[in-house]
Amino acid sequence: METLPTLTYAEPRYVADLSGCVFYHTIDLPGFGTVEGEWDLRRTAADYLGHVPLAGKRVLEIGSANGFLTWYMESQGAQVTCYDLSPEFDWDVVPFACIDTDGLASDRKDHIRKLNSAFWLTHRLLSLKARLIHGTVNRMPAVMGAVDMTTFGSILLHTRDPLLAIQQAARVTREKIIITEVLDTRRQTMLHRFRTGWAGRVFTRLRNKIAGPSMVLRPNRRAEGPLETWWHISPELLIQYLEVLGFGDIKMTYHEQTYRSNNKKQLMYTLVATRTEKM
Repeated sequence: METLPTLTYAEPRYVADLSGCVFYHTIDLPGFGTVEGEWDLRRTAADYLGHVPLAGKRVLEIGSANGFLTWYMESQGAQVTCYDLSPEFDWDVVPFACIDTDGLASDRKDHIRKLNSAFWLTHRLLSLKARLIHGTVNRMPAVMGAVDMTTFGSILLHTRDPLLAIQQAARVTREKIIITEVLDTRRQTMLHRFRTGWAGRVFTRLRNKIAGPSMVLRPNRRAEGPLETWWHISPELLIQYLEVLGFGDIKMTYHEQTYRSNNKKQLMYTLVATRTEKM
């Protein structure tokens, strides 16, 4: 039987300023104003999390980054436990033979350290109560403790084994698993053309019937990338797998989020999967 890591909470670090920090999500911080990140969810966080009522819920947030969604969930009345990498844990870098992935892994450790610093700066300035656990999504601690909900915010596409990550979360989740992911380019194009309404629903049904569940490998040797993104995962695949894990009541929504790197709207989907079979 596999020996899982021991549960330990990270000691809060005092971070005084923005130097040495990286922000994944744009956030407004006292004394600093608006700090820009790669994604700006400030007006659309409820869409991102599927409009699930959070008051009084114990939430496990997988991939807390700089703490924006942690703050949002706490502002809605949730008790949040954050789970994220630290420099002691390796990012799932795609192992291209033609690239110095060892050097890249070292760079990612520095990036993770700066994300952790941004989290602790946010934690102090916004008076967050959340506790942080460091680890990998595929080897969560043995005594995590049951939570009402678990969230995956654009995490699975960056993991080598996303299905194992969901299985690990299901082990400790009593009520709901919330998964937000980027839609594949072809479906984005079609949905932008049809938007929503009856045409979008007809397209979705036809697409499901023809293509079915899929997980498309992103890394390409000719392009030598991407280096940190593994998959385009169809919602149908995740729905089928969540049902296997006992989450049989699943609702899907589409929404647009602002990706600041190219100042474009990114079409995404969120699955809210409710447990229908006992843990």
